[in-house]
Amino acid sequence: MEIYITNDLCKLLKVNRSKIQWLRDNQLLKARKLGKGFITTEDELKEFMALTAGLDISSKKKIEIVGMNIKRIGILNSNKGIADSTKAKI
Repeated sequence: MEIYITNDLCKLLKVNRSKIQWLRDNQLLKARKLGKGFITTEDELKEFMALTAGLDISSKKKIEIVGMNIKRIGILNSNKGIADSTKAKI
């Protein structure tokens, strides 16, 4: 399993650190604090990609709107998750 730090995510997604933080703040991108930084697993990145496929998350306001809508409909808190293919198989 691959582990990504913020700089890795910036390079992969071609965005700056601020956008990664906005995604975390709005609970679109899962992460956990480790030492002085945050880490995200490969499975969490796949879940984020599936969750946001086809959505416009190009600005802070749009990220906030998507985050609110996702929370409102309960996708992030669902026991089923996004898709079985994005869950870790242990």
